Amino acid sequence: MKTTKRQFKLFCDEFKRQAERMGLLEWELRFFHEDLDTNLACLLTNLYGRVARVSFTSVWKDDMELDGVQIIMSAKHEAIELLIAEWSTIGRSRYSTKDEFGAAEHALVRRLEKLL
Repeated sequence: MKTTKRQFKLFCDEFKRQAERMGLLEWELRFFHEDLDTNLACLLTNLYGRVARVSFTSVWKDDMELDGVQIIMSAKHEAIELLIAEWSTIGRSRYSTKDEFGAAEHALVRRLEKLL
């Protein structure tokens, strides 16, 4: 089943709302409505350019009907992935320093302090 423009808009609006709530204002968000095979949504980031590619599937291949709650939860999930993107990228980097990882970790903690 193809997803609709209305569903895509719901996803984008909710992702933007969550990103703003989490203080992720330094990211350039680029949204795509494309076939993601088995995923409902996907996030790819360029940490140094601060660009996030946020994709929502154009084809829903599950037998269950796709509802607004699933779309909103998926948008929130992807926004949380953006929240931890810097910390995660630095943590996986072979050449990151202890100070870089610590700074990214504390930036994440400061954001979470404001949210919780």
